[in-house]
Amino acid sequence: MRVLAINDISCVGRCSLGIAVPVLSACGCVCDLLPTAVLSTHTGGFEGFTFLDLTDEIPKITAHWKTLSISYDVIYSGYLGSKRQVELVKAIRRDFLKPNGKFVVDPVLGDHGKLYTNFDESFVDAMRELCKEADHILPNVTEASYLTALPYGAPPERLLEELKKLCPSPIVTSADTESETRTFYPGGVLSLPLAPGIYHGTGDAFASAFTACIARGLPVSDCVSVAGRFSTRAVSLTPLEADKRYGIEFEAAIPYLLELLSGKETLRKIRARAIDYFGSDVSRIHHMLKVLGFAQLIAEGEKLSERESFLLSACAILHDIGIPESEKKYGNANGKNQEKEGPPVARALLSDLTDEETTERICRVVSLHHSYSKIGGDKILQMLVEADMLVNARDEEIPRESLALFKERVFRTESGKKYLEKLYLV
Repeated sequence: MRVLAINDISCVGRCSLGIAVPVLSACGCVCDLLPTAVLSTHTGGFEGFTFLDLTDEIPKITAHWKTLSISYDVIYSGYLGSKRQVELVKAIRRDFLKPNGKFVVDPVLGDHGKLYTNFDESFVDAMRELCKEADHILPNVTEASYLTALPYGAPPERLLEELKKLCPSPIVTSADTESETRTFYPGGVLSLPLAPGIYHGTGDAFASAFTACIARGLPVSDCVSVAGRFSTRAVSLTPLEADKRYGIEFEAAIPYLLELLSGKETLRKIRARAIDYFGSDVSRIHHMLKVLGFAQLIAEGEKLSERESFLLSACAILHDIGIPESEKKYGNANGKNQEKEGPPVARALLSDLTDEETTERICRVVSLHHSYSKIGGDKILQMLVEADMLVNARDEEIPRESLALFKERVFRTESGKKYLEKLYLV
């Protein structure tokens, strides 16, 4: 994953490339950078700062790059200081973005209802044209208002609809209420508790994490969730008494960002809710944890992607979640009743943790985890069935002959077969 980050360098004060490079690198991206300007400090609250415009250097840099045959999976554009720089970024997109690459634009224009110094309506027009070439744009509510020519304070939902005329995937940030910070995107809204304090660099932290997620191939809803939670955590980790000019302490939140990327934070919450739901049924909790362990071993052995590993782990946690309701309604927990009662409970437990597509993917596996003839090419279901059998083989004392037959007829992964043979068929 090779990413080009285009932004300014502020030598002091956490913002711009000072955030983008470490965040993207920590997320596993090769991050090249193209500085648009070099400042001694950023311009928010500092006096006497120096400013070196690098516009004339950009064509020289890119001319050299062309001799190296460099191309990028993602290009991320942040602060641009002039209409000429906007045109240069358009050319960079054309010359260096891979055919299926993604172009992410953070259309830096202003905040709190006003344009930044040195920007005017003609610059807004230029930025609007750049947004038309982007796959994703990340305006705050002020920038969204200028880009759409809607009044500042217009409903975020209306801003989003108008922005879709410029770009298929607009994300409107900083649509805050008194108690929540909200981010609107096509198909949803992320609402998080509003962390105290306003710091420079918060938008850069969001944009950098979002770009990293795009580079890693995550769905937009997951990119928004990860970026929003990371930037909010970074704000919350910054002491209120800290000098706000120096920005958010994003470095302290990077371990949390990496947890979010791997899905570990969400999985912890799903697991905790499942344990609470099973209550005092210790045997069910033990079974769930053992199936989860084998599912993760199989995922590792089969080299699943992060997304697939997350789905398999979530399915392992929730596969038997229909048992309590089955016993209550029918007086038993046979496979068919589990498959019927499990999905509604799973949806309730996942309601604020996963998007609709992910929830339904998990529920489908829960609804079929005893229907071996319906596995087909669903490798998440396949691996869950194998992990479940690796636990049931011991807990239910299944005869060796039956396990050998089950291996022949049902097991498909090399990892699952390996563990079955090692544990029960030697």
